[in-house]
Amino acid sequence: VFANLKLSGSIPETIGDFPKLRGIHLYDNNLTGELPKSISNLTKLEALKLENNHLTGTLDNLPLDNLVTLELFNNEFEGNFPTFH
Repeated sequence: VFANLKLSGSIPETIGDFPKLRGIHLYDNNLTGELPKSISNLTKLEALKLENNHLTGTLDNLPLDNLVTLELFNNEFEGNFPTFH
């Protein structure tokens, strides 16, 4: 868990190189930029906690099939929220 470690910068595109990743907990940091397109490779992802950062862009490529926990508040995302199936 990398919460509140004062991390800054963007989430790297290489995050998608870990398809078995089940949770990303990067809340309460200073992350900026858009979510990398490769996040869609994380098909086993169950928890995505990115609240309280400065992330932007859309949420079009979120892997929603196994997602149980999604916390994105206090960011600057745009567009429609994805629909869970």
